[in-house]
Amino acid sequence: MVKEILESRTKQSMKNARYSLVFLILSQLTSFFYRSAFITNLGDDVAGLNSTLISMIGFLTLSELGIAFVVSFSLYSPLAKKDYETVNEILSLQGWIYRFVFLFILAVSVILVFFFPSIFAGRGVPMWYAYTTFGVLLFGLFCSYFFNYQQVLFASDQKQYKIVTIFNGLRIIKQTIQILCLIYLPLNIKYVSWLVIEVVNYIVLTLLFQFNLKKSYKWLHIDLNRGKEVCRKYGEIFKKTGQAIFHKVSYVLVVQSSPLILLALFKGQDGLILIALYGNYYLLEVAFLGVLDSLFGSTLASLGNLASEGNMERLNRVYRRIFALQTWAGAIVTFGVLCYSKSFMILWLGGDRYFTELQLYCFSIYFFFRAIRSIDLCIHVLGMFQDIYAPIIEGVLSVGLSLLLGYLFGLEGVFIGMLISMLIIIYGWKPYFLYKEGLHLPLRPFLSYSYSVIVIMLALIFGAYYLFVNYFPSPEGGIINFIKSIVSVVPIFVFISGAAMFIFKDFREGVYQVLVHFSFIRNLLGKRNGKEMA
Repeated sequence: MVKEILESRTKQSMKNARYSLVFLILSQLTSFFYRSAFITNLGDDVAGLNSTLISMIGFLTLSELGIAFVVSFSLYSPLAKKDYETVNEILSLQGWIYRFVFLFILAVSVILVFFFPSIFAGRGVPMWYAYTTFGVLLFGLFCSYFFNYQQVLFASDQKQYKIVTIFNGLRIIKQTIQILCLIYLPLNIKYVSWLVIEVVNYIVLTLLFQFNLKKSYKWLHIDLNRGKEVCRKYGEIFKKTGQAIFHKVSYVLVVQSSPLILLALFKGQDGLILIALYGNYYLLEVAFLGVLDSLFGSTLASLGNLASEGNMERLNRVYRRIFALQTWAGAIVTFGVLCYSKSFMILWLGGDRYFTELQLYCFSIYFFFRAIRSIDLCIHVLGMFQDIYAPIIEGVLSVGLSLLLGYLFGLEGVFIGMLISMLIIIYGWKPYFLYKEGLHLPLRPFLSYSYSVIVIMLALIFGAYYLFVNYFPSPEGGIINFIKSIVSVVPIFVFISGAAMFIFKDFREGVYQVLVHFSFIRNLLGKRNGKEMA
């Protein structure tokens, strides 16, 4: 029975991963064409303006308080027990809270708009661009907080592939239409058409999501009045929310603050242009991190089910395998970014829209540690939100060091500041916190194992990059040279890094567990009799 449940969880995780990966790749490919068309037709300064406004919206979502994380955690147990009454009550409570959250965001937004002239004056873009774009982004938040917040149900129920299909599928269609409008419409209505398509997309997305929600969960009934009535019944959610808000603040400070930091450090139109340059690499970062999240984030509900059973030994084994596989995948992607991002930027956007050598080194190291940041998965499924000081320290360190080092060294300093804060909290404190307060297992074996994996992968990344630069043909000189270089170089690194990782038992077991879920390989390897792989 246990074995069947574990196989079902893994099968569902693999299904989520497949859907997420396919749609994410298609979506990100479309995004690269979209970004190129946007910058070519509207300019770097407008792209920088959009990145800045999206960052502002990110800060406004701080008022969400991390409720979605807590609700997701709270749904694992009732969904596993098919306690639909509790699920309805929790989601009704979430909807009731979200009404007030959006009203607060709206009030703050009205105040913020009055400061737009002082923020964007002299930046080289018409002021109405800022007002209308901000309004469209607020409309998107309205749809999310009033209608689409129930998507957390799909994620907790291991049916995230349905959300991925709707959201990313519609995003591909939307960006394709926007590309055509940016290329073929007259200049004076290009941006207006972009805004209109964004609004229409939010409306269609909401309608499609609600249709799919009602079709998938016929027993679901959201009643906001009921949410208000049961708020005292679920005091634990408010308690966890009070803790989760600090994690939410940290996430926004670390991830969303970079454009605002650059806007503060670099004045005039140059500031928006630098934000656009950073935004180009950020899109690359989001694309690759999205692929990794699709592969490994889809295991979240499975880990949540293991955590709800209280089997910490098994949870630890699964987490160690995830860490090994994600670090290997992160190393491969980081090597690709280090070797090919400059050539890709030249092919993609043209001109000199790429980082300097030192900026690229700093960005690549920062990217590697972001790519392998898997410990939050385990902390999240255990509901360990009580550690309120660590995320605040991480956020304050990230912003403070980025401002200080950015002022002293430019964009390189911003990356170093974010990296230092991550190393101290994510790779220093959080392992101790997880193993002492959550798993209740010895920490030293994991630290020895994880640090060894990280050091080996970093050594291989930069050692291979040195050989690539000095002994392999340059990928520049056109799309043919670029593709030839990738095809001839990357597989070598995949093989060498994989061979190096094979010395670790957790990696070997993780690879085996993934392979046996492909039927043709399972037939070759055969099933291990009487041995659970979870």
